[in-house]
Amino acid sequence: SFGSDLSSAVPYSGNVLKASEVIANRAFKLNNEIDNIIDDALANRKFSVYYQPIFSVEQGRFISAEALLRLKNEKFGFIPPDVFITAAEKSGAIHRIGDYVLEEVCHFISGDEFKELGLDYIEINLSVVQCMQRGLADNILATIEKYGISPEKINLEITETAANYSQNILIENMTKLISAGVSFSLDDFGTGYSNMARLASLPLKIVKLDKTFVDNSNKPKLHIFLKGTIRMLKDMDMEIVVEGIETEQMVETFSNLNCDFIQGYYYSKPIPQNDFIKFIEEAKISA
Repeated sequence: SFGSDLSSAVPYSGNVLKASEVIANRAFKLNNEIDNIIDDALANRKFSVYYQPIFSVEQGRFISAEALLRLKNEKFGFIPPDVFITAAEKSGAIHRIGDYVLEEVCHFISGDEFKELGLDYIEINLSVVQCMQRGLADNILATIEKYGISPEKINLEITETAANYSQNILIENMTKLISAGVSFSLDDFGTGYSNMARLASLPLKIVKLDKTFVDNSNKPKLHIFLKGTIRMLKDMDMEIVVEGIETEQMVETFSNLNCDFIQGYYYSKPIPQNDFIKFIEEAKISA
């Protein structure tokens, strides 16, 4: 936390410092060191994959989870994903990070503990830079084959931004992966201008509604827009995940709106693998 890190990050000198100055100083130092931090984390396995469970409204159980990467550094503590992912995309380390996450998830899926959980698949995020890589499909399929798991156990998340870049390469990768059994989701739908024609042209199985839909669902006009958007996506034979759900009322609202899956802090924050296994096991017992 900020308080616990303050004394070690800024030794007492007798001078008065503003909190904004301390934060700015920390951010400056972090940005200067982030590439080395990422290299060290990859070399020494300091990245951790967390899992956030996803609940099926129709089946009344947890059917999947989103894999989310976390990084804790000895000097800076937990480093936000948007910081290290942005830096990794600039440096090119994002490809090694992507390989790391895929390896970790495939290893998890291949184990007996995962099989006993009864989950359908795990979602893995792809960055814009990864989506522009021509050999992406071959690399992913090689890792899936290495661990002897079914491609149907992997769902890959792309963003609207990724869908707007190098569409020929993206479609080529998606087509090859889908033909092998991998499925795709569009993440953060609604965060910006959504090109519906482009959305309709992509071979997507799932669309994930961004938390902005949840935050504005109680506004009458936006609620009407939300209902229309969900109806349109369902007419396009797409399954819908709503993210950012934090209350029972939100669960009820979006269940009634015909959303397929619910994800959010109401059920669980992203948690380490062992905690995730316990969470799903306990949920199965209490069901």
